[in-house]
Amino acid sequence: MSFRPQFTDFQAPPNLEAGFLNYGGAGGLGRKIEARNRFFEGHLKHLNESTKKADVAALVFMPWVCFVAVMCPFALFFWTVNFLPWNVLAASTVFGLLMFFWPNVHRVQNSLYFRVLGASCLVSTLMGMSLGLYDHIKYTSFYRAYGISPSFNDILPTAVPGAYQDASVIQFSKDAKIDVTMSLGYTNGEVYCVAPIFDGATYATVNAGTSVGFWAVGVDCCSGRGHFQCGPVWNENVHGGLAITRQGQTPLLDLATFRVAAQAAALSSNLVVPLDAVFVKWSSQPTELIDEFWQ
Repeated sequence: MSFRPQFTDFQAPPNLEAGFLNYGGAGGLGRKIEARNRFFEGHLKHLNESTKKADVAALVFMPWVCFVAVMCPFALFFWTVNFLPWNVLAASTVFGLLMFFWPNVHRVQNSLYFRVLGASCLVSTLMGMSLGLYDHIKYTSFYRAYGISPSFNDILPTAVPGAYQDASVIQFSKDAKIDVTMSLGYTNGEVYCVAPIFDGATYATVNAGTSVGFWAVGVDCCSGRGHFQCGPVWNENVHGGLAITRQGQTPLLDLATFRVAAQAAALSSNLVVPLDAVFVKWSSQPTELIDEFWQ
């Protein structure tokens, strides 16, 4: 006698049948799966678009960060905190090289993107260093130099100019005057103007061979001889200004050219210019001229 199992009385578990009916049968289940797939596809598409936007933003933003991060320390702290600019430069360079060679270390699909990003960061780093050094040499170094240089008050124009080679601001005695009749404009691309500074007694009677150690100077503020309008020269309450004692100490004033102009003016007026003559940019507010280096 053989035994055969009988399945005529088999019934599906209630929970399985209920779950199948909840999906609306086979057709309903397919629609649910299709809807879920569409949801994930849309979500992935949104993520891809967001990733592309982030990549573009990084491609623009990161080189700019490298440029600013390198330029500012070189421009502002190269003199006082010398190690800081070089450390920032090294970090920015390492970052650029890392991005550029990243596809060689890790297999990535978009290798061109990383190479462009790395190259852009390296170029921005070089530009930041160059511009930062330019700003330091041309502007901020002079601002700091004037900041640590002494100011002198009530100086006689007949004093030995060599004692004031490190001056930032020179205020002369109240009887000091600029002799505009002996001024001269020397053309070297621009007109470099010079005029001797005398004390009251010397101004009244200038003798041949008089040594003039202090000269008022300016650029494009005179014409030929006897017409000097560089600063408030006619203001009797102004007796000094900003000292120009080193070559290239200000962006627009060339010390060597002023020396040539002073020698030409002295030759025509039978005066003598010492080798350590001091040139002064006449001003009622010389500290404002110093602040211009920072602006």
